[in-house]
Amino acid sequence: MLFLKDKEVGAYAFVGTEYAPVLAHWGLHGNLAFGITYGGYLVGFSYQELLYSPTDLLIFPNTFSLKMKSAGVQIGFRLHDSNWVNAILNSNYRWGEIIWQKPPSDGDQFSSHVQVLEPEIAINIGPLKWIKLTGKIGYRTVFGLNLPKVQPNDFSGLSSTLGLRICLNYARN
Repeated sequence: MLFLKDKEVGAYAFVGTEYAPVLAHWGLHGNLAFGITYGGYLVGFSYQELLYSPTDLLIFPNTFSLKMKSAGVQIGFRLHDSNWVNAILNSNYRWGEIIWQKPPSDGDQFSSHVQVLEPEIAINIGPLKWIKLTGKIGYRTVFGLNLPKVQPNDFSGLSSTLGLRICLNYARN
């Protein structure tokens, strides 16, 4: 197949934690991603969920917990590649939901669908080609939020991620 000649093809998976703005603080999010690579390009799926639930008094005397999750596409390309270090520029575009929920979980809730755009640069470090320690720096922007006591900029801003990336590559000659 001519389009595979002299190209490296493969698959990747990533698991990590991200620190990004949540209300007036930095919140911890769980990140999962997987996809395929072709040459220096990648395309895949990403999922993110807030790992804790901040609370606030929305309707006196009721306290509500905040939940956030989103999923979508990831695209990118490799900027640098060596045995120990590689750098990847990628962007995540996710659709999701932010919810104010009254405990217990079947209680009253307010919810809003959101869109998340997060370009980032990832540095992967490690002596093995198939598993790397990964650090990422990015900027997350949230669009379309319509909930009481929160604004899109409460969830937008600089993000940092630490995790593991597993790559299975096959070089075609």
